[in-house]
Amino acid sequence: MATDGIYRYEIRVKGEMQEYWLSRFSGLDFSLDTEGNTCMLGSMDQATLFGILNLICDIGMRLDWVMRHEME
Repeated sequence: MATDGIYRYEIRVKGEMQEYWLSRFSGLDFSLDTEGNTCMLGSMDQATLFGILNLICDIGMRLDWVMRHEME
């Protein structure tokens, strides 16, 4: 079970996120998948997750999927 509502999330958006946006997503690790989509990985609570999802929408990126993992 997660402690204090903190989970590890994987977030993928369609396409490559421009580098100047990456600093707005502090605390996340970034990579590109084989299809050229941006993948983000980080530990956060649900409020932080919703903030990140809102920012993705605000900058015009298309959300592909979100996956939650239990903290170990």
